[in-house]
Amino acid sequence: MVAKKKFCISLNGCPKNLEILLEKFRDHIHEVFYPAPPDILATSRENRLPITHEELKRQVCYAHEQGVRYNVLMDGACHGGVQFSTVFQSKVLKFIDFLNDIKADSVTISDPFLIKLVRNNLEAKIVVSGWSDVASPLNAKRFQECGADSITLGSHIIKNFQLLPKIKKVITKELRITLNGGFLHHSVHFFADTTIVSHLSVVSDYERMQYGDYSYPLERYRLTLMNNPLEFLMCAFVRPEDTHLYDKDILFFEIIGENAPTEWMVHTLQAYINRSYEGNILDLFSHFAGVRDKRNIPNQALSEWMKFSSNVSGMRLVEKCEEYYQAHQLGRFFEGRKVEVTTLT
Repeated sequence: MVAKKKFCISLNGCPKNLEILLEKFRDHIHEVFYPAPPDILATSRENRLPITHEELKRQVCYAHEQGVRYNVLMDGACHGGVQFSTVFQSKVLKFIDFLNDIKADSVTISDPFLIKLVRNNLEAKIVVSGWSDVASPLNAKRFQECGADSITLGSHIIKNFQLLPKIKKVITKELRITLNGGFLHHSVHFFADTTIVSHLSVVSDYERMQYGDYSYPLERYRLTLMNNPLEFLMCAFVRPEDTHLYDKDILFFEIIGENAPTEWMVHTLQAYINRSYEGNILDLFSHFAGVRDKRNIPNQALSEWMKFSSNVSGMRLVEKCEEYYQAHQLGRFFEGRKVEVTTLT
């Protein structure tokens, strides 16, 4: 089954962001998503522009008027253990009642305990977060048994076209992948970084001042991709030209970029709708939106990379990266000084 409206895209919380995206792309967007208010629980998004209950209700209503579904993120990787307290559970279930009242379409959750907590009270669908790192048929089956309706697959298996149909075979639920995360392949920092971002989603301005620069993991990630070509080749991204390879097994594509300008979102979504892009592939990576000083890696220089790297893992993937790097002379795009990151904000 190939869905006509395949894309699920993050919102940035800026004025008119939702309206601009849906006025232009309502025929292509299946779902938009935004984090729950930070006073409810931790999510996978930094708390920059928290949403109020009133604004959430307005956005859900507007999305429905445009024929688009609305997903509320509740997918923090760490809740500090408070998820087991009755006070926290009562607060979350009260918020679920609110989501039922405003007819939100889905919630994204990473913690199986929270899935089980809300599934009998929630009228909306439950989407498993990519942070849950679902990477096998057994993982997927277990989350389905917890009550999930849709599963975002772990980033390090999205090019394993032998595994994807095996996962699809054992479950009856929708499968999703994130196209433009560019996450490092099997990063040793993955679980630590998801914990940091979870705390960052609920941190106060005072705590931010007291405890320092929470953006370090993001800066480290950017510098790694721009200064280590093998890590760049191994990271989890899908070129617009290669999305057709997923039509059989993957129902929906997620495009993330919650801190990106609206203009970047329009530019990136259009490239994936067109299934074609002429330009620097880093322009489409979510965490490079707004970055001034970055490598220029032409998308067309990677035209053979998916075929070259599919169904390969472990040290063999490292070897394939080295082979492709040499054969396609990618060194010319990584020459010169070590890149230091500068953002627009």
